[in-house]
Amino acid sequence: MGKIYQVQVYGIEGEMRTIDLCNTEVEMQKFTVLQLRKNITQKILQGRQILQIKRKTSARS
Repeated sequence: MGKIYQVQVYGIEGEMRTIDLCNTEVEMQKFTVLQLRKNITQKILQGRQILQIKRKTSARS
């Protein structure tokens, strides 16, 4: 099984998130700062959308 390159960041509300970036060292070395920022932003926003959906469904219960 290969490695998974990850980064840990703090979200907007102070929660710590672990974000998977890539699977090989070569891919990791090719990451630019802009790509890293976009990837982190995208993953955080996806997580917020899932959280909002969960909150809406549990509010209906």
